[in-house]
Amino acid sequence: MLRLIYRQRRRLLFGTFFGTLALMLMALNQAGTEFLYEQATWITLVALGLTTLVVALALFLGSTLFLLLLPNWRMMIEFLPFVLFVNAVLNNLVPGWTEIPYIGVVMPIALTMVIFSLMYGEALDRLRLWVDYRSKRSFVSPKSAEELWAELVPGEAPIENHWDSLLYSLEPDPEDPDSLIAEYTHGSSVYEHQTMTFLDKAAPTHARYHHVGEVDPKNRSLVEGIYEVHITPREKGGCLVTLDERRDLMVHRQALMMWFDDHLGDQADHLQSQHLGRRDWSQTGRYRRKVGQFA
Repeated sequence: MLRLIYRQRRRLLFGTFFGTLALMLMALNQAGTEFLYEQATWITLVALGLTTLVVALALFLGSTLFLLLLPNWRMMIEFLPFVLFVNAVLNNLVPGWTEIPYIGVVMPIALTMVIFSLMYGEALDRLRLWVDYRSKRSFVSPKSAEELWAELVPGEAPIENHWDSLLYSLEPDPEDPDSLIAEYTHGSSVYEHQTMTFLDKAAPTHARYHHVGEVDPKNRSLVEGIYEVHITPREKGGCLVTLDERRDLMVHRQALMMWFDDHLGDQADHLQSQHLGRRDWSQTGRYRRKVGQFA
């Protein structure tokens, strides 16, 4: 559970920061800015600082509880506080705008929809605001290098031994000896087709491959990237596994979600929990267990 909270730290801190700012702005707006000038003593400032810390702590704990209870709705942790912050800023810049007939009712709803469209909707997809994503994470496994090589590198072992339970089929590419044709299942008869081309392979310590999905060329970047695995044996036993993932020219909404989720770190937590026989709290494992119920 603590690993899940750690992996979601960016989301929790982002939501806590903007939620705290929003609530404090709302409180100051109710009290009036003159309050700060009239009561600007050190006691008032200390009390204001302590109040801010208490609010931030309460929001962080509340967001953490929300994450644990409703992980599918975790994007609300950063989205709702940011919407609240924007509304609080507008209330300070344009006092009384929410009291304008009709506009005061429609605008907050419209503003919420616009912000969601800009953050996680498809509103900016046509503008092609490309974003690069790069992540590198490590974990220690009790398994040997040979076992890890067979589990982590596609095509090095029977498909049922591969770490990713979403991998449904894997066949050699008849046109390229260094490539594999993969098929991933997402449940409910939904499949993702992918071509993997190995750029470097040195068993059992290093593999690097390029992957791309069979999609419309203009959306190629949604499923294209480079994945790299480093396996380093340790003197104490076991191995240090380093995962390196790179995606170029992603649409911003996908990159934003992966960044908030610490996607590759979450994947590393999933693998480590499987190897150590611990309960798996990762989003990676939760999604695969859900798909397993329908695939």
